[in-house]
Amino acid sequence: MSFSKSEKIFLVIVGIYWVISPFVWAATGQFLHAFLAWNLFLAIIPWLLAKLIVQKTWKKTWMVMALSLAWLLFLPNAFYLITDLIYLSERVYIEQAHLYAEIIYLSHYLDWMVLFHIVSGMFIALFAGCLSLSIMHSKLQVLYSKRKSFWIILSVMGLSSIGIYIGRFFRYNSWDMSRVFTIIKDLVDHFGFDMIFFIGGYTILHLLVYGLFQLTLSIKTMDIKP
Repeated sequence: MSFSKSEKIFLVIVGIYWVISPFVWAATGQFLHAFLAWNLFLAIIPWLLAKLIVQKTWKKTWMVMALSLAWLLFLPNAFYLITDLIYLSERVYIEQAHLYAEIIYLSHYLDWMVLFHIVSGMFIALFAGCLSLSIMHSKLQVLYSKRKSFWIILSVMGLSSIGIYIGRFFRYNSWDMSRVFTIIKDLVDHFGFDMIFFIGGYTILHLLVYGLFQLTLSIKTMDIKP
């Protein structure tokens, strides 16, 4: 598998994050920050799978289908890191004696280190996820019409959102599909407005992030006038 210069730079950025993560873990005493490096590793897998799917001429259709299924199973990992923002609630950034008192903004470096680490990991993972979607979207546009390829990608976003719900609330991983009937049972047992809201909202979030990514790619030049 070959990488362009830009992709190599991206891999360097991922590598830097992996190197920094153990130090953040040591400084904060929270294993979460070592685990975030693992989450980011899982997040770049769909990008690598997408590249593998489109860069080689596969003679056997079943190989493409198998790789595409693996891509679909791992894609939620790229957008999953958004949910790691919930861990910021464990940190204190402001103080207020009462409702009408002056808000005091705190500058303890460990709290801000946690914010920087979680948010930077999230952005890197989202970039990998959007890059992966873009590669597959382009492939689909060759095979189908633009309208049909859009609806396929939108459906993939919906499935990814379901996968994120399963991962966050049921704690299953991408490789747990051998327990598919247990997962379906859990989904049925927990079906309700909260689940629908989460999955629907996350699908919109996928679409928003991916749309901004595509918009960025379409902007070749920008005139900045004083």
